[in-house]
Amino acid sequence: MTRLTIKQRIILTFGVISALAIYLFTDSLNSDSRRHYLEASEELMYDQVFTLRALIYVSRNEDDPMAIQKISQVFEQHSLTPNHTPKAQIYAIEKWGSDTQIYLTDKDGMILYHSGSPKEKGVSYNHWRNVTLALAGDYGARSTRSDKDDPSTSVLHVSLPVYDENQTIAGTITYVKPVKRLSLYLNLARKKIVRTAFLTLALLILLCFYFTRRIVSPIESLTDYAEEIGNGQRPLLPSTPYGEIKILANTMEEMLKKLDGTAYVESYMQTLSHELKSPLAAMHGALELLDEATPEQAAQLCTNLRKETTRMNKMIENILFLSRLENHAQNMEMNNLDLCALAQHILRESRERYPQHQFRYRNTISKAPVAANEFLLQVALNNLIKNAVEFSPEQSIIEISATKNAHQFELTITDSGQGIPDYAIDKIFDRFYSLPRPNNGRKSSGLGLAIVREIITYHHGQISIHSNGENQGTQIRIALPISR
Repeated sequence: MTRLTIKQRIILTFGVISALAIYLFTDSLNSDSRRHYLEASEELMYDQVFTLRALIYVSRNEDDPMAIQKISQVFEQHSLTPNHTPKAQIYAIEKWGSDTQIYLTDKDGMILYHSGSPKEKGVSYNHWRNVTLALAGDYGARSTRSDKDDPSTSVLHVSLPVYDENQTIAGTITYVKPVKRLSLYLNLARKKIVRTAFLTLALLILLCFYFTRRIVSPIESLTDYAEEIGNGQRPLLPSTPYGEIKILANTMEEMLKKLDGTAYVESYMQTLSHELKSPLAAMHGALELLDEATPEQAAQLCTNLRKETTRMNKMIENILFLSRLENHAQNMEMNNLDLCALAQHILRESRERYPQHQFRYRNTISKAPVAANEFLLQVALNNLIKNAVEFSPEQSIIEISATKNAHQFELTITDSGQGIPDYAIDKIFDRFYSLPRPNNGRKSSGLGLAIVREIITYHHGQISIHSNGENQGTQIRIALPISR
């Protein structure tokens, strides 16, 4: 089973928490919105029943103390109005006519008049909460469903007591309104709430992606950095933002320097002691023979001693240069330069330095701008040319070609020498690894190509070597990123 990455876990956790929070908020809002709609409707119904009660007070007489005749006329006209009333567009809902009703009771709760159901006349309503409260002189209200499982079938009843001239309760008046039409407004509001909730969730997830990337990307860069170190590479410390991650990156770099320094010194001491044994043994042998040698033999022994000391001095110089390069390359000065122009300059110098070889330059581009340290690139190219010369027969051709791909410039150095054995391909860039020269069988310090690799690596480039087989020559290709 594949484990989730830290980025995936953060996004998943944040998404689940956000979705749950929005669901709870939306559910609470939907529940509250229904209650608030009903509260607002009840307030309007109270205003209506209060007005109708005032109509009773101004219209009643001794024969009709509850003004039933007047109220019935009003609601008979009320029921006829749709025939000559235009449709009303109330936001997204069309309305035509009224769905409200009214009923009057006497002081015992018996129906005197019911605008919506005349057959209810004479029926006792004193068991209903709103009527009971109104008969007691209080404000009364209730909500009753015709279908107990369907909230949209609720009907609101708002009641007030009706007083006679002696300020005693003569009956009640109740204003009735179904909530079915209110449900239309509620549904519209709920759809808008749900739509807003989804948009909010989408926005939160996008923000989570953005901030997670900002937080996790430096950690992933440090992880890749650690993995490359574990694979034996020497990558540059990735750029990280300020804060704890920056502190972590710097701490890792310091720790690496300490660990690498210990391993570096140990490796160098082992390899250097091995490499110095050969010239020291030769010098020791020459010195033992010097006392008993003839003048001619002594001259030859001194020549051998000078060669070995020169070799040791060159090895030490290269070791010191490689050490400085490995420890201070991140601080080297970088400038924009033309790789093609630099290669042609190196070739001109090589023709003068190695007249016994032929040099050829071939390119498909006019300029190759790269960000580089000119001195270090010259060292790298000179080492590659020198290596090609030492492994190629005299009068053979050494060629440099320049090409370009989408993101890099490539220089390829091709010789016509003996090639590199398969067993040596993977070790050719290692420190102190060297193959015998074909002309004299001697080996170099084995640091030239290690220096080249270190220079190319710190220029964010790549170097590769290819040999076509015995006596088929060698190709070394270096690639450097294009300077934008």
